[in-house]
Amino acid sequence: MVQNASKDLKSNGKAQRTAETSGSDPLQNAAKQVTLSPLPEQVSATIAINADHYDKLPYVSNPFPFSQPSRIGAIARLFGLNSAEPASARILEIGCASGGNIIPLAARYPQARITGIDISSVQVEAGRARIAAQGLDN
Repeated sequence: MVQNASKDLKSNGKAQRTAETSGSDPLQNAAKQVTLSPLPEQVSATIAINADHYDKLPYVSNPFPFSQPSRIGAIARLFGLNSAEPASARILEIGCASGGNIIPLAARYPQARITGIDISSVQVEAGRARIAAQGLDN
């Protein structure tokens, strides 16, 4: 799932909204109760301007080997930390562009829940089209 983080900013200049989630996951249920505070006007304006720049000049979105869940999990284990199995992990990528890094993960790990967020509505729509073309739903 690729989401547009700038949608509210472009429409009304504010980032006040309530997180929307569903399911019986305790973290998701807690997120339902979180309300984001409005951003100062200058920050909102800067984000909206940057979103417009990204929309006008989309960049190539590719996979990053150093961010693969199996690699991150192996590093965590080297430091004595537990990590989720990649096959069933919940993965969030902030600044995902059109999903070039996370769409291959969704194909590789169909039981994982993967979410990408980007400020560019052009990139988000391109990512959604790629997801639909590949028939992914995770």
